[in-house]
Amino acid sequence: MGRVIAKRDIGRELTLWAFAKEAWDKARVESLCLSLQDEHGQSPPLLIWRLWALRERRPLDIGVIENAVAAARRWENAVVRPLRSARLATATGLPVVSAKSRSKLRDSLRAVELEAERALLDALEAITPPPDGRRDDGLSALLELCAIWGSPAPMQDLRQLHAAME
Repeated sequence: MGRVIAKRDIGRELTLWAFAKEAWDKARVESLCLSLQDEHGQSPPLLIWRLWALRERRPLDIGVIENAVAAARRWENAVVRPLRSARLATATGLPVVSAKSRSKLRDSLRAVELEAERALLDALEAITPPPDGRRDDGLSALLELCAIWGSPAPMQDLRQLHAAME
């Protein structure tokens, strides 16, 4: 997701991409998101989007969440997962291609995968209602999102992710 910490301009909302970069640099967020992805089938961009909406006090009704989940699922299945699979395949010792060439390709694929995730975050931000000042319960919001996504996620991991973002 990036390694530059975003700064919020006074009086301006934090964009989802800036929030995602900031979040990824927080202690344990990257490892928790990747664990939720790899071990529990969750979508880190979708989790980050939900945490951003909470932070920015943007109301998400069930319709918005369902639309976001459907959009994320389509994009991840069509674009992000194939890129990730190709990147991971370059880590294995394929005898035809040198380790140096594989490493260079893996770096390129990682950059394209990151750009695909950014495109998803931009799309999610575009469908998110403006702030309304209400504060929702973060853990409940994450549980609801995971339930709609369709894969159970351990309460402990979600609790830790929520706490890491506080």
